[in-house]
Amino acid sequence: MIKLFKDGENMGISTNAQNESDFMDQFAELLSGLIEEGKYKNDWQFQLNYWLPQMVELCCKYRGYKSNVHEYRIMSVGGFLPEAVEVAGIDDHNKIHFSA
Repeated sequence: MIKLFKDGENMGISTNAQNESDFMDQFAELLSGLIEEGKYKNDWQFQLNYWLPQMVELCCKYRGYKSNVHEYRIMSVGGFLPEAVEVAGIDDHNKIHFSA
């Protein structure tokens, strides 16, 4: 499961993927789904400038490197705050959902 969160320019990712490979497969599927649905049309440079570095931080955490990732039962980076709005997610069965 991966969830993307956004509150203005405060953006974040949370996941409970068991390993980097599962995370990357789901993350790529989720971003491609957002693009195919026309979400954030003409704004993908901005979106990727925030979400790609966070993806790298999570990959570093999976590899055992020091990173800015906070680990609980799920891993999160960036704007994972109660006031942040989930914008999209992918479940453990690779089913993508988008928020309104």
